[in-house]
Amino acid sequence: MSRRSRDDEPLDDVDRLFLKIEPLAAPADFAARVAAQTRAAPVAARPGWASVRPRLWWAFDAVALLTLLALSVSFGMALHESGSVDILAVMLEFGAVGDAVDALIESLPWLQLAGLALNAALVLVLSKLALDADAPGSSTAPNPRAA
Repeated sequence: MSRRSRDDEPLDDVDRLFLKIEPLAAPADFAARVAAQTRAAPVAARPGWASVRPRLWWAFDAVALLTLLALSVSFGMALHESGSVDILAVMLEFGAVGDAVDALIESLPWLQLAGLALNAALVLVLSKLALDADAPGSSTAPNPRAA
């Protein structure tokens, strides 16, 4: 039985197979063939407005997100000032529902709540438009690979 020279363990089947492997030489033109097949396809240039549009949607989306942040803070402050948070705490602590719900509905800052909801919807729409404008193939330029 043959032995390994380093650690004197007997050779197993895998070691015997590795001993039979001989290195192969790569073909002479291998690198040139690989380079020729992996060249980049030409990218069609976008028209003027199409290159600005994705950045414009992202800018609008960023402004809408900052507005959403400001409205959220303002809404939280209005909830605290109007006493809605205190009414809600009493409702949760004592389980009072009847008159407390009416008081809560009357104390909510509805105008800010509506603005917050509209701005959240605007953020969703603008985010979708920004992502769609950035998606590959969304430009009106012809696709060079389509032919």
